[in-house]
Amino acid sequence: MVVDDAVVTLRRDFSEADRVLELLTFRHGKVSVFAARAKSSRKRFGGGLELGSWLKVWLRPKASALWRLEKVELVDGFLQLRQSLEATAKGMYALELCREICQEGEPMGAIFPLLMRLMKRLQQAPHAVGPLMKFELTLLGYAGWPPQLHFCERCKTDVLGQSAMFFLPEGVVCMGCSKQVEERPVLSKEALETLHILQGKASKVSGEKLLGQRPSEAQILEMRLFLDEFWFFHLGKKLKARVFMDEMVAG
Repeated sequence: MVVDDAVVTLRRDFSEADRVLELLTFRHGKVSVFAARAKSSRKRFGGGLELGSWLKVWLRPKASALWRLEKVELVDGFLQLRQSLEATAKGMYALELCREICQEGEPMGAIFPLLMRLMKRLQQAPHAVGPLMKFELTLLGYAGWPPQLHFCERCKTDVLGQSAMFFLPEGVVCMGCSKQVEERPVLSKEALETLHILQGKASKVSGEKLLGQRPSEAQILEMRLFLDEFWFFHLGKKLKARVFMDEMVAG
């Protein structure tokens, strides 16, 4: 028997009584599990199989693809998060990103606490833009795709303090080198500096100073476009939860 911490990232009905779940666990990475009588067994599952729920799980490994989920204890259902449609959408997007990044059975212990910290932060500040973007930049780093936001990828000069153009998949190029590459959107110096701070590369003093100021709507759109293009380049698609977030704003 394996005991671990986990979050539910996907669930689907297997029969009238059973469910198949995908869990992101702390010690064993992403695992697919079979939950017998999941819809009726309150004693074993206690209604704790909601998407995004933080659980303590008892798992029985199998030789086949599906492990067996024996029982769970709910650690945190993030009920306050679910009271905000915006926060819920952000949480579902974070779950979907983790599903794409994590491989079945591959331990990625750093991602689980990162995701739980984001969920708690979204409960406290559902409208804040920084926590999700910081999560995304950290996740890109774990995946081996960290964008370079400090230096021009062509001439290697420092670009902080000036505008720079997207340059996929590396990061950015200075405006002087932008004429040598395919034309892409531009990050203002403010948006570039904010992304650099969220990536955790700036000094603590400058980071606290800039993050104490809410970015303008124009800067937020620039940063969002930058991250979306990075994810699309590496994943080859726009995730369903991200499409929903756009539709929610448009509506």
